[in-house]
Amino acid sequence: MARDRIVPDAIRSLCNGELIQIRNPWLYVHGHVLEPLSGYLWLAARAGDDPTGFSGAWNFGPSDNSAKCVRDLVEAIIGKMEKRRIRSYAARGRNSMKQAGYD
Repeated sequence: MARDRIVPDAIRSLCNGELIQIRNPWLYVHGHVLEPLSGYLWLAARAGDDPTGFSGAWNFGPSDNSAKCVRDLVEAIIGKMEKRRIRSYAARGRNSMKQAGYD
């Protein structure tokens, strides 16, 4: 997995029992570059047919209420990994869960 990437680093740290290192917990996670690019290409195609109707300022980023910071992303990863770990121990029986500290 890549280094200095929040998702692979967080998963690697959890799998190795290490603390997750977050450089900028309040930095916002941006959408993939292809999603805004497709929006701008769509806008350019429509503006060619109707320049007045598709003029003005356009923003293809996330809405304010859907933007997530790095800390939110890491907390979601931890939650998913913990559920996976609990499910894994549950499949092995109650003694495995006790040994792992889930009792």
